[in-house]
Amino acid sequence: MRCLDFEPLPLHFLQMFTFCSVITRPSALAGFWWMLSLFLVTGCTRYPVQHGRGPDMKNAELVYPVLAVADFENRANFRGYWQLGDGFADMLVTQFLKRGDVVVLERHDLNDVLKELDLQQSAVTRKQGKSKYGHLKNVEYIVRGVITDFTVTGDASGWFSNEDVRVRGGRSKARVSMNIKVVDVETGQILTSIESSGKASSGYFGGTVNYKSIAFGGEAYYRTPLGMATREAMDKALSRLMKTLPKKEWQARIADVTGDVLIINGGKNVKLEPGTLFTAYTEGREISDPVTGNVIHRYPGQAIGRLVVTEVYEQSAAARVTEGRVKKDALLRKSTVRANP
Repeated sequence: MRCLDFEPLPLHFLQMFTFCSVITRPSALAGFWWMLSLFLVTGCTRYPVQHGRGPDMKNAELVYPVLAVADFENRANFRGYWQLGDGFADMLVTQFLKRGDVVVLERHDLNDVLKELDLQQSAVTRKQGKSKYGHLKNVEYIVRGVITDFTVTGDASGWFSNEDVRVRGGRSKARVSMNIKVVDVETGQILTSIESSGKASSGYFGGTVNYKSIAFGGEAYYRTPLGMATREAMDKALSRLMKTLPKKEWQARIADVTGDVLIINGGKNVKLEPGTLFTAYTEGREISDPVTGNVIHRYPGQAIGRLVVTEVYEQSAAARVTEGRVKKDALLRKSTVRANP
């Protein structure tokens, strides 16, 4: 359970405390503690809204999992006007993008993308710069969430209790719980299901918060007990989720063969260097169970040649054959021996 982390009190609050300590009127002291409680709730350490930017690596889906986030289902007993399903999904997308080691695709508002694609193929838009059909990336995993708890005690908004509670010296406590699952798109199998929760308190003199005046997901929201509990639950869930996602290794292949020059589908983005040796193989063959359809055996491909990397570009590399005959789409595996280009 986390409480608000406080910054040092400003000078004018220390001066106020000194003034109030020498006066004896109860009303003056009560007024001081009420002002202090407001400061502790709204003037604590900042929790700025953070924005994600996605992986820096170009063609990042070569090595990073590709996923989409669906709206959360709200099963908590929450009566406010916040759209928690959209809000939690947007929050998770931002957290994924901040990490930079996953590729997040749009699926929630995909219709807007498709409408724009259709518009660009029509005669009303100019010929230059048109986006092409057939280039939308494919999702490997869909992430879905359920909000199971979203409660506050000592609430001043009326959203979390039957009465409009406005206690000056009260202590506000918040709890947020969620369940997140990951589904493999190819098989429909649920890979993992994670439960996570967060708690926070405003402290003894924290006062209450009128959540009606705060926008969900904004900077002010994350300075409240409910915002802190939300962030803690989301951070825990994300950390556990990333540990369970299948690890993805770069699949090296021949993307093109022009004369004596071979182009590999990776370059600086996968840390290739000139002189790296590869062995080329034909595609292997899979054996499926006739009852379940699951793959139960794989025949490896046959080695058909060797090649050495001669030049490395941002997302590709050039190579030449040193042995055998290598064709387009051939599967490549690194050799342990290095050679000069």
